[in-house]
Amino acid sequence: MKINADISLDMVQLNDFYLSLLKEEDYDFKTKDIRVDINKCEKGVKVTLGCDNILDLKIGMNALIKSLETIDKTLKV
Repeated sequence: MKINADISLDMVQLNDFYLSLLKEEDYDFKTKDIRVDINKCEKGVKVTLGCDNILDLKIGMNALIKSLETIDKTLKV
């Protein structure tokens, strides 16, 4: 099974900021084959998660959400 999930993020004026911080994140899943591609698109940031099963999709999605939460908390401080 091959799974690809595309997530589009539009952070208005902060798109470049989020893009640079997300690209700096270390999405290295040592024992899993989870691919995370982060690119700029015309309306913001596009994140593509690629994996081979539903559990890996959940792990990749949780890592992305945790990164976004950390960035959001940092901006509020």
